[in-house]
Amino acid sequence: MTRQRLADVLETIYESRRRFRTVRASGRSHGRDWRLWWAGPRHVRTEEAHRGGSLVTVRADAGWWMRLPNGKVETNNGDESVQVGFNSSILQILQSRALLSSAILQILGDDVIAGRPAATLRARPRQESEHARWWSSTEPFDVAIDLQRGIVLRGPQLDVTEVAFDEDFGDGVFGPLARRGEPVRDVTVRPREVSLEEARATVPFPILLPTVLPEGARLTRCLISPEIPPVWVGLSWVIVPGIRYFLHLRQGPDVESAPASPDWREVSQGEVTVRVREARGAGFRSVSAAIDRNGTLAQIDSDLPAETVIEVAVSLGAGE
Repeated sequence: MTRQRLADVLETIYESRRRFRTVRASGRSHGRDWRLWWAGPRHVRTEEAHRGGSLVTVRADAGWWMRLPNGKVETNNGDESVQVGFNSSILQILQSRALLSSAILQILGDDVIAGRPAATLRARPRQESEHARWWSSTEPFDVAIDLQRGIVLRGPQLDVTEVAFDEDFGDGVFGPLARRGEPVRDVTVRPREVSLEEARATVPFPILLPTVLPEGARLTRCLISPEIPPVWVGLSWVIVPGIRYFLHLRQGPDVESAPASPDWREVSQGEVTVRVREARGAGFRSVSAAIDRNGTLAQIDSDLPAETVIEVAVSLGAGE
């Protein structure tokens, strides 16, 4: 009986994309509330709660729009070569079929989640599978599947609190996000590469340079944003010989301050506070450091050790 029941759930998962036309859902992932409207992969809208506001992302055919938590709106102006990324932890509810090839599944029991009948499964990742879509280790986890539609209702760091299927959405759901007369940044307009001297003469804010850099650091690129006047400057260094490491510095009024989230930690050196985030994986390391220096926001991204990145961040503008 248990074997047949598992087979029925697996069949529902396999047929999940044929069991609904549209999805509207609300939930919580990694401690953050979200909402989703889905009418096929080319018509998607997500809303995520962030510090200071919501992040709204809409795709409609070739075009997309994004309203940032600070209220600014961006678009690709219909240029399909410039894609937009959605939060994978939200769209994960529609990706139950990934479990079929990536994990060994065992049925644990029944549940009711968001008013929907569900089956709870124990998933044991296969050693040869790629884990990035669902989990970051090879440890088993529990996942709840909608028994009628086959979508995920609960998983690692994921809870669906409301869901509805096959609704007809109004035109405004997948429409442009900007209000009449509101400025919209066209991301297809590329930044300009200039010399550091030209950047200093062009931007309306001071450019802060680090007084501390690793030995062998060489400035390779200076970019300014396409707006007039520019709202950010980006500087890139490589560490020679051999281009062993990279270091990117972005600064200006358009740079966001680091959010108050568990991903970021505060490091204080004297009167200077730096917010730091680290990410590690197989064969890579990424460190970000955000700092507010005399009212100028700056963020450094690098694969150097965290203590080196912090030292560079603290030195920004120290000699000016």
